Amino acid sequence: MLAGAIGMLVAFRPGHGQPKSKIPRIGILWFGSMDAPTAARNRAVFRQRLAALGCIEGKNLVIEQRSADGNAHTYVTDAMEAGRKFNLSIAVSEVGRAEDFPNAFAMIRDMRPDAVLVMGDPFLGEHRSEVLAFAATARLPAAYDLPNMAREGGLVAYGPLLAEHYVAGAGYVDRILKGARPADLPVEQPTRFELVINLKAAKALGLTIPQSIIVRADEVIQ
Repeated sequence: MLAGAIGMLVAFRPGHGQPKSKIPRIGILWFGSMDAPTAARNRAVFRQRLAALGCIEGKNLVIEQRSADGNAHTYVTDAMEAGRKFNLSIAVSEVGRAEDFPNAFAMIRDMRPDAVLVMGDPFLGEHRSEVLAFAATARLPAAYDLPNMAREGGLVAYGPLLAEHYVAGAGYVDRILKGARPADLPVEQPTRFELVINLKAAKALGLTIPQSIIVRADEVIQ
């Protein structure tokens, strides 16, 4: 199950820093919904880090934002490719609006899959109660990209510490505004991930999590 990806794309003039003669203007494309409270908290982290670096919106910086509102085609392609490599049958159930959940759940229930992977997205995060309830009532082992999903009842979650993405993004903006060429900046990937295992959910599903996995978890919920 998936919606739009979490993330942002910060756009500047290709290959050049911002001109010094006017207030810098940056454009941010958020792949998930901008209306979700989770997205609002992430934007706050981004702005706070910018302010700490001396970049204050409305004073010496203008920020323009847009949302892709749940375009998940890249996820679909990656999921299908992974299935082929591991000889798995992969089916994608996509949701972009709250009205899509009943059909998505019905599709999954009819297919009777061995497991479900719920991709990380602010939209799914805001509708986590529906997703978690479905996985529990359908007795489906489900893995999540958002660690909090396991803390709130999901079986297992593994994903990056999202707040650090926005701190790093603010650092990129600061360097570009100070004259760095975007083409010269390194591409960074997440370096810290969390593995959260919910043994209570595993017991409800009649599953036994191997001890070799439990000892690697950052957090185990009894």
